[in-house]
Amino acid sequence: MPKQAYFNLPDEKKQRIRNAVVDLFGTLPYEEVTTRMLVKEAGISMGSLYQYFDSKDEMYIYFIDEIYADFSRMGIIEDLLIGKREDYIAEKQYIDSMFFAPASVLEQYYFSKQTNTYRLSTSEIRKKIEEGDLPENIDEGLLAFLAGGHSLAVILYTRSLGINTADDHRRFWDQHVDTFRYHGETMTRIYGENYQKMIRDDGMIIDDAIYSHNKR
Repeated sequence: MPKQAYFNLPDEKKQRIRNAVVDLFGTLPYEEVTTRMLVKEAGISMGSLYQYFDSKDEMYIYFIDEIYADFSRMGIIEDLLIGKREDYIAEKQYIDSMFFAPASVLEQYYFSKQTNTYRLSTSEIRKKIEEGDLPENIDEGLLAFLAGGHSLAVILYTRSLGINTADDHRRFWDQHVDTFRYHGETMTRIYGENYQKMIRDDGMIIDDAIYSHNKR
């Protein structure tokens, strides 16, 4: 999370910083983007940067999370990801950069309780519990982390196959949904009916623990 000094900035300055992060990480490999490039693009000093963020990693993660949450709330995240929103090309390229970011950075994103993504996931899980689709004893935080681990595992696996474009990553995901389901069903048979299985659909975490709960 940014430091309080960032949140105290005028909206125009915050937007400049956000635009710099989106443009640079969306067009260059993660390793090639430097803090010097970021401050130059944003029109701020290096000293100011570290008053707002602790590191390049933190900047990258924060704005990925903010943009993903913003477009999810707008109800257009799926259209954005599949390239149907030409008015947000820069944002799509930035989100796509996650497929190639260092694993250590992705771990920070997927396994943090401070992100909007985590809050949206746990909120969706609580809703399912309240609606009776999940048992009351489900650990919502654990389930959200399991979903993050699932996403990270798919990204790393597709890298190991030499898949090197974001669209090909998504195509692989779509083609192998049955494999993800089968994995969950297999683990359920091994470890019991309460095994918490997840897939992603329409940009949101879908909790297949419902399968185990309703099967009773």
